[in-house]
Amino acid sequence: MFLDNATSHPRTDLSNLKLAYFPPNTTSITQPIDQGIIYTLKSFYRKFVLQSLVTKINTCTNVSQLLKQINVLDAVNWIHQAKKKILPETVKKCFLQAGFPAHASADTQDVTVENLQAISDLCKQGNLPDNAEDVVHFDNELATTEDIQSAADIAAENSRCEVMKEMDDDGNGRELKIRTFGEALSVVSDLQEFGASKNVQELRELMQDAKEIIQCSLVKKSRQCILKDMWGQRN
Repeated sequence: MFLDNATSHPRTDLSNLKLAYFPPNTTSITQPIDQGIIYTLKSFYRKFVLQSLVTKINTCTNVSQLLKQINVLDAVNWIHQAKKKILPETVKKCFLQAGFPAHASADTQDVTVENLQAISDLCKQGNLPDNAEDVVHFDNELATTEDIQSAADIAAENSRCEVMKEMDDDGNGRELKIRTFGEALSVVSDLQEFGASKNVQELRELMQDAKEIIQCSLVKKSRQCILKDMWGQRN
């Protein structure tokens, strides 16, 4: 396993795995994810963020209100979507560029070109500066790791996080509009009909996938209830 020199990667000996560390200060050229994988993921993620903001910009009166339209769950879902859009060919190309050998050629078209154009178009639509590269890279200098802390520092940080979590739970709790799988199925069916009426095939197919997931969850829940009832009768 190849690792960089991040502080979160302490040097240690493992019985069934050999760890190989990249030389210091070479991450930008030796780590495959730095050859375009991170860039591709971020470009898709930024596009999803901009799409959400642009669709809601007319319903908000100021920037602060607009930013509150995005929550952590949105971010998690967008990251998941962005990850799924990274092609295997892109990953292979990045490994080759980092110096890892391969027998097959990995000449592939840059999958982010079209995505960058979409970001630029969304920026124009929202009356924002339309430099797509700046949108993707604006947080490049943001620190993502820290030096290893002492036990006391870690305990203090954990305590602070617990307090913040309690504050968030108390102050930002939202009542769910959809409480049951049946209600969710009804909403998804409406969206599927809407996609059909507007001839948006992608939405219609996506809602069909969602219906199958909800229906499977309903069947699974029904089976669990039946089993519980059977055990109750037996006792």
